[in-house]
Amino acid sequence: MGSAQLTGRVIFKGDPGYTQAVKNWNPYVDVYPLVFVFAQNSYDVSNAIKWARENNVPLRVRSGRHALDKNLSVVSDGIVIDVSDMNKVL
Repeated sequence: MGSAQLTGRVIFKGDPGYTQAVKNWNPYVDVYPLVFVFAQNSYDVSNAIKWARENNVPLRVRSGRHALDKNLSVVSDGIVIDVSDMNKVL
């Protein structure tokens, strides 16, 4: 593991809240990420990208949990950076 740390609201597989984090509008999505980062600010997004690069983990970004293709906003055994908690960009 690298030196980057995940910040924000972080939910790994097996953590409370994981089942809810996986849910989206498409009931046919059967992709299970390693971790969700619910970013609160741009610092959390930056840390998540650094962590993914250091650990060679694929990533996706999502905001509304609704993509026509299941691979656009989730990634199996990767990191999902969810920006739905962010209400401004600085």
